[in-house]
Amino acid sequence: MRLFAALLLLVASAGAWAKAPRYELVDLGTLRQGVQSDARAINSTDDIVGMAEQTDGAGYPVRFVNGRAQRLIQHGDPPYRSGHASAISDAGHVTGELMLGRASSRIFIHQAGSTTLHAPPEGSASAHGINSQGQVVGRRSQLMQPDRAFLMDDGQWQDLPVPQPDLPSVAWAINDAGQVAGIVRQTIDGVQGQYGALWQDGVLKETFGLPGSLSTLALAINRQGWVVGSSQVGPHYFQTHAYLHRDGVTTDLESRHGARSYAYSINAAGEVVGDRALAGRSGPFLYSGGQMWWLAKLLPAAQQAQWRLMAARGINDAGHVIAWARNAQGQFHGVLLRRLDSVGAVAR
Repeated sequence: MRLFAALLLLVASAGAWAKAPRYELVDLGTLRQGVQSDARAINSTDDIVGMAEQTDGAGYPVRFVNGRAQRLIQHGDPPYRSGHASAISDAGHVTGELMLGRASSRIFIHQAGSTTLHAPPEGSASAHGINSQGQVVGRRSQLMQPDRAFLMDDGQWQDLPVPQPDLPSVAWAINDAGQVAGIVRQTIDGVQGQYGALWQDGVLKETFGLPGSLSTLALAINRQGWVVGSSQVGPHYFQTHAYLHRDGVTTDLESRHGARSYAYSINAAGEVVGDRALAGRSGPFLYSGGQMWWLAKLLPAAQQAQWRLMAARGINDAGHVIAWARNAQGQFHGVLLRRLDSVGAVAR
């Protein structure tokens, strides 16, 4: 009897551990004269930004409000031809890029209705992340020079240190503690590879990847400094697994042989979203409670029939996910997957 009771308790515990999260899909809409949209970032208060296209093919930075994309920056303030928003902080800072002319672009920072433009002293730059202090990170390019990971603070540009100055680097994300995640290239024992990188206080703290990998991307960082991305696990570039780098240890999140996965965002509870391909199937995933779930399967059946999820872009601390999806009419829209059950306790 004791053994039987213990087995029942074990089964009950496993069932609770494996309980699938639940979501509902909310269409974020397009511009009034728009054809498609793409949600690219979400913050802790569910503010969502991205890009939306009009019928003339031009794309514009937008904020999504009540099922409609709204231009973040009006056409003449400052004058620009097209652009996109790439990140938003918990304090509401938004960054991205504006195309001012045929070959002229600027990084922008937008907050409380005001927009400022920034350009590096030389060359051009792309903005990938921003924190609540308004610090921006990304990639800086110069003619005949390798790309450089940068941090811009109050208009001051700083190239982040790298192991080998003659090889490129990129910064992809920054948290409110000023920790930066990105990639660096370096040669080790005569073999050149690409590694995940973590900078702190302007210093390269560590580089990392799954064991033996020569190609790693670090794409997102949460408030605790945990980093996610993808790391090559086989001889071919497309053989990649999503990973979590936490406290100096890189852990493979992929449990299925032959699967390919890429992690793009992580929240404070350690939940991760990204894209995955396995056995002829592909789509976005949620990693939660030690398991990978196909996000599409977490939607109501009616919405599974109406929408095809194409890619996951971000997840916030409430567990809400932004994604890119195709509707029954073949249009591509940014969507919000609203979490219906509560996220577990913050991981420690």
